[in-house]
Amino acid sequence: EYGRHIELGVKGAPEAVNLAYPAMLAGLRKFDLKFGPELVR
Repeated sequence: EYGRHIELGVKGAPEAVNLAYPAMLAGLRKFDLKFGPELVR
């Protein structure tokens, strides 16, 4: 369904992740990508 893909994530202290994850998504949106499902472990 999603074809070629790259799995990305952010690891670290919860406070840092809460800032880093939205920043990562904002940077990726500049490339007009199609996002697959977001999985949380």
